Amino acid sequence: MARKKRTDEEAAAGAAPAASTGGAAGHGAPKTSDAGQSNNSKAGAGGGQGRQNRKGGEAASRPGGAAPSSAATEGDRSAAARASSPKAGCGASKEVSREAEAASGNAESSPGSAAVARREIDMTGLSASQKKNLKKKLRKQEQKQQAAELSNALRVGAGAATLASRLNGMAQQWAKRVAELEASSAKVDTGAGVKQVYEAVELLQKEMQETLDEEVGRAKKPINKRATVQQVQEKIREAELTIQKQQKEQQKAAAMQSKAKGEAGAAEGGAATALQMEEAMRYLFHLKEQLVLTQQQSDLREFQQQIAELKASLDQIAKQTQRAAQQAASASDTRRAQQREGLLRRRLREVGAAIPEQSGAPLASVGVSLPPEASYILLTPQGQPSLLLRKVERKFGVLAEKKSAGDRGVALSLLSYSPDACEKCAAFLSACNFPQVPLGLATAPNCLSLEGQSIGAFIGTGGSNLRRLEAELDVLLWLEDKWITVLGHEAAVKKAIPHIKESRSPPSASDASLSVLKCEFEAEVVRAMAQGSAKTREKLQQLESSFGVTILVRPPRRGDPSKVAEVAVRSADLEACKKACAELENAFKGFSAKPVECDRLKANRILRGAAVDFSSIPGHELISLLRCDDGVLLVGPSEALAAAAEALGTAIDQLARTTEAVEIKATQLRILDRTKRQEIESLSGASCRPPLHEGEKVTLTFSGHPDAVQKAIELVHQTLEEQKEEELELSLAAALLFLVDKSHRALEDDHGLRIRVDVPRKCLIVRGGAGGLDAVADAIKRVEEEVSRSGKIAATLDVPREAVPLILGRQGVNVRRLQSECNLDNIVIDGRPQAVYLLGSQDAVQQATTMVQEIVANSAGSRAQNGVEGTDRRPRMGGRGGGRGGRNEAPGRGEEAAAARKKAGGGRPAAPAKPYNANVDDETAFPSLGVCTARPGGRWQKKSPAAEGEAHAATEAPAQATSDAQAEPEFAGADEAAN
Repeated sequence: MARKKRTDEEAAAGAAPAASTGGAAGHGAPKTSDAGQSNNSKAGAGGGQGRQNRKGGEAASRPGGAAPSSAATEGDRSAAARASSPKAGCGASKEVSREAEAASGNAESSPGSAAVARREIDMTGLSASQKKNLKKKLRKQEQKQQAAELSNALRVGAGAATLASRLNGMAQQWAKRVAELEASSAKVDTGAGVKQVYEAVELLQKEMQETLDEEVGRAKKPINKRATVQQVQEKIREAELTIQKQQKEQQKAAAMQSKAKGEAGAAEGGAATALQMEEAMRYLFHLKEQLVLTQQQSDLREFQQQIAELKASLDQIAKQTQRAAQQAASASDTRRAQQREGLLRRRLREVGAAIPEQSGAPLASVGVSLPPEASYILLTPQGQPSLLLRKVERKFGVLAEKKSAGDRGVALSLLSYSPDACEKCAAFLSACNFPQVPLGLATAPNCLSLEGQSIGAFIGTGGSNLRRLEAELDVLLWLEDKWITVLGHEAAVKKAIPHIKESRSPPSASDASLSVLKCEFEAEVVRAMAQGSAKTREKLQQLESSFGVTILVRPPRRGDPSKVAEVAVRSADLEACKKACAELENAFKGFSAKPVECDRLKANRILRGAAVDFSSIPGHELISLLRCDDGVLLVGPSEALAAAAEALGTAIDQLARTTEAVEIKATQLRILDRTKRQEIESLSGASCRPPLHEGEKVTLTFSGHPDAVQKAIELVHQTLEEQKEEELELSLAAALLFLVDKSHRALEDDHGLRIRVDVPRKCLIVRGGAGGLDAVADAIKRVEEEVSRSGKIAATLDVPREAVPLILGRQGVNVRRLQSECNLDNIVIDGRPQAVYLLGSQDAVQQATTMVQEIVANSAGSRAQNGVEGTDRRPRMGGRGGGRGGRNEAPGRGEEAAAARKKAGGGRPAAPAKPYNANVDDETAFPSLGVCTARPGGRWQKKSPAAEGEAHAATEAPAQATSDAQAEPEFAGADEAAN
């Protein structure tokens, strides 16, 4: 009763081991349900573990239903003969059990033979106890085999579990790295940090994609990729139940035949049913293999989903990082703008601008352009606003900022709370007549000479006289040497000149009693006394305080070609003047000047405070930096100028930035990829711009310090020299054979090369040192000899661009089927010239060529039907998203609708043509295989065994059937409906 109460699942779980061992036969054979019940849990576990094995399992790969071995057959016959003797007794039963064990042993050595051997055991003439003991022994042997298969399944399943755990481990590691990137991206607020995060994200995505491609390419594909694990398991259960049923029927038939015909009849019946059992066992093993592959594909699909989620997270991290950097940059710009506006408002208060009652009032800005002569009066040699320009600011309550200055003129920007103040200031500056200094001072109408006049008396104490005259006359006065320049509107200037002439006073008697001595120095040294370093000017002040004299330093004016200038020493004591002159000559007689050439931009940066290291030079405090026409002028002690010029040249080099371009071949960009260019940037310090493609040439542009750029270019040439590519020609058959046996991989490992097989160009591209080229050439020679010796040929088929994905099939299933059906050595599809390359025997290449041509022809036929996939659908007529319409519509109706839409200017464009779905798994897609027949008005139908005799009568039917299928797409064949 216990056996009858078992569920169907337990019976199915117990049937698999019983089926693999072949079951029991005859009256004395144990029932399969006993074997299944004795080890039900183990069999179920073995079946569950077996589906995770990548290779399909060792137990599932053994062929079943093989012919019984001669030893097992003869042993069974002798055991039956001895058991039939009435004198055998207990000894006969022992003999039978020994023979059964021997048969079982032969079954283990020859898988699939145990089922036939046990069916031939005849237990007639044995007592009930003997039969019972024999059944127990057979059941124990069966349990041992089940345990062995269970261990194999567990071992194979452990490998599959290792794959799943490895994939999960990689996914978890990547998830941790993604979390770390997300945490670090939240702290990024600079451009460098954003670049690092982007590089890390890109590197991680590339690593995940390469790993995924490797795992998918390495995994075997099941025949039916759409089947699930549960569906395959259900098929296995059905197959096991079928095999169990066949075993029971086989046992009954063997028992009946043995009674009716004897041993000879039993042997004939066992041979007849052995083929059926063998076919069933093979089908069961095939299902188990497919179960393992399906489970593997399920794990890979889950792994792909995890990678897709991680990539989405990485993209989100990159976007968030960029957004955070933009917000930080915007906040920094806003902060700088606020700081600048605050500084401008403070300066406006200093110049006495009228502050409006409303806080935060906007600033008005007005631009003004002045002639080049204005730069000498309005700007200092360093380009800063002069005292006169500060007077203009205080006069009108505005701020003047220099925008540009040069040979074309001076551009100023005037800022104030009041636009009227800016306009008045701009009009005043535009009306001023700026003389050319120094040549135009004597000829300009608004310049007056103070020759023989007391300049101090004219200026007054603290400039009081000047301020009084400017306020009374509404002009501005600029004193330069012995000339006074009157600036303002033309009417005000004409009115002010007579008053200024009257205010001039005669020379004072006190000035006539002073002694004046003059010393001559180089013009550049005199400039250094007036505009040089603080230590140089301090030295003059010490001389004045030590001797009680006044030292007047008058540097030459801009544009003055004289090389010598005078320094006047004035004092009431003539002896003090002489001593001061002697000390002055002694202090500066060792000074000289040395120009250092550089462009104007670098000179400005140096003069505005760029770091120049003079600290290691003795007496560096006396070194002055001045502007000159060719760059920067060094003035100081003669013995220190050489070292100072070297230090200044180093500083200028640090400010230098150059750009150079390197032109390489487009194929060499594989060597200088993004990773290699980043490495060159880090090693040289130069930055590399993205490559610029120009046909077969690519331009790489490096910018930065000249030394860094030069080093980057040297690294580029060095890398190209080390990774130099050589092209070695070979035949098409040899190129395809290289891809088959992968012998070039061993050459790469042995000689440190990188070899790429270029099938369309019929060459090997070898990258690396030249030492391995001879070995590669020898390998090409060996492969060519092997091709000629084997008689293999290669062929090239040109196909349309749209036919390439049809020949490939989904995930390459069509290509693999073509290779297996036609027995090709290799098949390569290249999308650049749209060609198919075949390698194999003459017959294999010819058969594959025919099949490829059929795919191309079928795809062309489907395109002629306006994008219909195969012949399952009618072509879509006109209309914006409308239905399919009636089946008997006229052919021109769709064209009329399309013309009407085009005339009205509306509607969406027609959908692109769908590719022909040429599934190579379906043998009916290829009439050249000779396995199809035609039905009038329908599609190709697969031959049935009963219709083989009618195949010759339908030899001319395929062409007619194809045309019928195109003419009547609404009728589908039986195979299509089943799919």
